[in-house]
Amino acid sequence: MDITSLIIFIAVNLVLAVLFGFIFGKTGILEAESKKIAKWLKWVIGIIVFGAMSICGTLFGVSFDGPIMNARDFAPVTAGVWFGPVIGIGAAIVGAVFRSIIGGASVVPCCISTILAGVLGSLVYLFLKKNSKKTGIIAPALTAAVVGLIHMLLLCLLIPNGAGVAIAFGVVGIGTLASIVVCSFVFSLTYKLSSAKKAEN
Repeated sequence: MDITSLIIFIAVNLVLAVLFGFIFGKTGILEAESKKIAKWLKWVIGIIVFGAMSICGTLFGVSFDGPIMNARDFAPVTAGVWFGPVIGIGAAIVGAVFRSIIGGASVVPCCISTILAGVLGSLVYLFLKKNSKKTGIIAPALTAAVVGLIHMLLLCLLIPNGAGVAIAFGVVGIGTLASIVVCSFVFSLTYKLSSAKKAEN
């Protein structure tokens, strides 16, 4: 592990979470009720931005003698919880396809978990919408935690000879879980705060 790479990994993902949390909160362009742009354009913008963040979560991952700590699932789970199935699952597909190109022993569980991140995030969105509840900063973080735990389980089940268990419960697995939870929380907090300020103006 290179400490510089770890710092860059943390910085890049947190900066993206804060930056786009602020931009989308301040502008409100991806909100379902917003009439600023067409629905299809919201979907395109959302998928491109969150898909790119998912890719960055992979690209800037930190290698620990092979396995790579990453924050890939934070973007699709957050997109799903806040902006719904099209953006959440769209971003998940982008992130999963990019991960599949890289390959490696963990490619199958990693790609499955990324798709599940978008799906579970979208289900939370639909549940909250159906029950007329507003999304807060806790729901995305909790959903991200569930996704991280499922990812760890998939690693254990799909990588043989105990290698998956070593990854899941080692620095990489725990670090990845912590990364997607923290980034989801930071994005959501920034989004809520910038949305509140927007409402006051």
